[in-house]
Amino acid sequence: MIMRILFAMFFSFAFLNAQDITPVSEAAENLDLGGVLELFQNSKDLEEFETKLNEPENDINNIDLDENGEVDFIRVNEEQDGASYVIVLQAVLGENEYQDIATIEIEKQNDDEAIVQAIGAEDLYGEDYIVEPASEDESTEITVVNVNTYPTMRWMFRPGRRRWISPWRFSVLPPWWRPWRPVSRSTYRARHVHRRNVRVTRHRRVRRSNAYKPRTSSKVKHNTKASNQKKKSTSKKQTTKKQTNKKQTKNNSTYRKKNTSRQKSSGRSGGRSGGGGRRR
Repeated sequence: MIMRILFAMFFSFAFLNAQDITPVSEAAENLDLGGVLELFQNSKDLEEFETKLNEPENDINNIDLDENGEVDFIRVNEEQDGASYVIVLQAVLGENEYQDIATIEIEKQNDDEAIVQAIGAEDLYGEDYIVEPASEDESTEITVVNVNTYPTMRWMFRPGRRRWISPWRFSVLPPWWRPWRPVSRSTYRARHVHRRNVRVTRHRRVRRSNAYKPRTSSKVKHNTKASNQKKKSTSKKQTTKKQTNKKQTKNNSTYRKKNTSRQKSSGRSGGRSGGGGRRR
């Protein structure tokens, strides 16, 4: 009984902490990694996954990293290092201009089981922003998924399969691709807030692959950095204002104490002087 209570307390604390894990940039709030993971699970292969990711009716891609008022095309590439697989989601922003948004990282345990996590790019989501399938058993820290429930993984683990590299680039995009205007962040968040079968964590379960080298775009770094600097600047101004007000309050209090002390001292001095005059 005591162990059950301790488990419940531990996972309640972990759940509350997970609610505080949010992306560090506004741009990252426009690609819900829980939705990405669900889309990955329900695709037959990486080509279909890439297509679904860029279809407006699936309501997953709302990201506009170059801030041109249109949703960016996201291409999907694959890296492999032994039993570790890395699916890379890249925004196509110009000729030879790509920004990694997130990765889906898979560690194969055996023919039927694997560990899978969607990990946000540090430039956009911050360090160790990770989404993974939620386990039905809350006492289980690591969720090992059944490969048979992920058609994409069944396809990936097929012997003799060729590694998937997206054929698309800035000058050659799919004929069906029609960019659309992104919806507001509040509208996008409202559409994804009720996702129950995934959880956010900071704990990496899959080992880091040596095959994956992150790719960043200089202009996206600039936009993200400016956004973060603005947040930090606002926070710093608010902190400085609070410190100034606190200092002023302290100074006023000190002045009042000194003034009161002088008045009492003056009163005692006047009383002694008056008494001396009467004695004479």
